Amino acid sequence: MPRKAPELSAAAVRRLTWGDDGKPRYHAVGGVSGLLLQCRPPATETAMGGKSWILRTVVGAKRRDIGLGGYPDVGLSDAREAAREIKAKIKAGIDPVAERKQAKQALIRDQGKALTFEQAARTYLEEIKAPVLKSQKHLMQWAKTLEDYAFPVIGKMGVGDIETAHVVSVLQPIWQSKTETATRVRGRIANVLDWAISAGYRDTANPAALALVKPLLADAGKLKKAKKRHFPALPVDDAFRFMCDLRSRDTITAIALRFGILTASRPGEIRKAEWSEIDLKNRRWTIPASRMKAGREHIVPLCNEAVAIIENLPRMAGSNLIFNAAKGGAISDNGMRNVLIRMHEQDVSKGGQGYVDPKQDNSIVTAHGFRSTFAEWARRQRDFADEVSELALAHVNSDATRSAYKRDELIEDRARMMARWGNFLSTPVGDGGNVVEIARSGT
Repeated sequence: MPRKAPELSAAAVRRLTWGDDGKPRYHAVGGVSGLLLQCRPPATETAMGGKSWILRTVVGAKRRDIGLGGYPDVGLSDAREAAREIKAKIKAGIDPVAERKQAKQALIRDQGKALTFEQAARTYLEEIKAPVLKSQKHLMQWAKTLEDYAFPVIGKMGVGDIETAHVVSVLQPIWQSKTETATRVRGRIANVLDWAISAGYRDTANPAALALVKPLLADAGKLKKAKKRHFPALPVDDAFRFMCDLRSRDTITAIALRFGILTASRPGEIRKAEWSEIDLKNRRWTIPASRMKAGREHIVPLCNEAVAIIENLPRMAGSNLIFNAAKGGAISDNGMRNVLIRMHEQDVSKGGQGYVDPKQDNSIVTAHGFRSTFAEWARRQRDFADEVSELALAHVNSDATRSAYKRDELIEDRARMMARWGNFLSTPVGDGGNVVEIARSGT
């Protein structure tokens, strides 16, 4: 028969401590079998040690150490009373550990119902994302995707009530038409719910996890591949006719579009071009890394017509932009689009064929599409290596292109290519400018 521990007084319990060897000690205090005061030494010399109550007993067939709280917050008499209640439950066939766990989960569920997804998302954005995102613009984009797509469906739901079916109902309306956006929305919902789980507002698996959502939606990769289309581009052989029409238009947006075509640049790079980036002496335009898609500085050799555009443009007082809108500031991307639409419609009204891409269902060409026109023309120039045109387009993905950057970006070859491109755009077919040169690389 096991020896019964003596019933210690409150004063005796106060004097209990850890061992002289610096190891924790478990002291039986009596009154209830298995009731122990755990005494742990301090982690450092300046810290205080810790004392807590433990009931060591058997639940079913397993020995359990059940915590009853810290000492002296929980006094001796309270510890004994709690131990007796637990033993009574065990005797009645109730597992007190499982009961506690269920009570905790119920509390978490209640908290999860009280905290809505919108509240959780805004807290997550403010406390977690805002300090690490690169810009305020990125933070606003992050918030706007949730405001536009998630909040109307699950914004007022408690984070503990959201299931995978709810997440799918957010994504389905935009999954095929805006697959990339929907993919971001799913990831952002998952981030918020991960935070809710870690913060104790949810005790079940994340319902927005990719493994749970993916089987319920069409394959995103295949959707993107099926939908991928290039920007409508003008056929190379129609470029001279188009440029003649464009040169007859003197609006700042039309001039900017012409400069963009001559330099094979992206519309965004043109719209925000600054005078400080132009070096007329060396006939170069240096676009800073911050405005380049690839995130690296890009040098553009300027052909004769591009130089003439820069030399003939007036500067607007107080602005470093080359192409200023009438009311100040950068011209809009839609402005270039509108120029192209008007040109197309006017050409068709005069009996022309307009300016369309026959490979894209005869869609009206776009400003960005002229980079494809340039790329197609460049492929016909057999005396230039492929990396020359790739560098001209600021494509830096291939090994050949990366190697080319190490060779001073092939500036001289690119200058000759851009000069020939400018000549091609100003010379009718058959008059020399549209003839591919094989024997030499200069024009």
